[in-house]
Amino acid sequence: MSRILKTVLDEGNPNKIADAARDVKLGQVAGAIHRVKVPVAAHIAVLPDEAKAAALLGGFITVGTVTGPIIPVVAAPASTREAQINLDGNVLFLAADAVTEAELWYVGFDGRVIVATLPVVANVATLTPPGQLLISVDELVGGAVAAKNARGTAQAADTDVQLSADGDSVIFGSSSTVTQARFTYIALDQPVTDRLTGLVDY
Repeated sequence: MSRILKTVLDEGNPNKIADAARDVKLGQVAGAIHRVKVPVAAHIAVLPDEAKAAALLGGFITVGTVTGPIIPVVAAPASTREAQINLDGNVLFLAADAVTEAELWYVGFDGRVIVATLPVVANVATLTPPGQLLISVDELVGGAVAAKNARGTAQAADTDVQLSADGDSVIFGSSSTVTQARFTYIALDQPVTDRLTGLVDY
């Protein structure tokens, strides 16, 4: 009989909990929400690669020219206490706030951090598995990358680089001469589904 994982976990059957915890990736589910106090340097809170921010819920500026509740924004911070997730999955504060420490409450990306050296053919590197967030690109053979763009957006310059909209590849600008690079990214290890509603047969 097929049932959803949520039902199996709710039963609390000791003979099935271990299998259900493995299939739902319980460690990743439990670690999805982060509440941390972090240092801020040059108005950026740099988060660990395995805990990059996908959605900023809020927080509190504890040390800076101002203190108080963080106001999450999508665009670059323009007013006091505003903060934004940048293209690297870190948290960017308004420079004028001179923040040096903050508490952050955020949802992290759900996936493994992968470092892979890949060929770049016709300005494209194929990622296996696909990615959710491109953390960094180190050019090994060929020219340099000017800047990283947001995933799936139009490139601002023909020397830029970005993660494709489908996450299957990294796209270099038309003027790029990079032929090999090292990519650090957060992988999408399974289809975008709710693990708790996945069907199991135990």
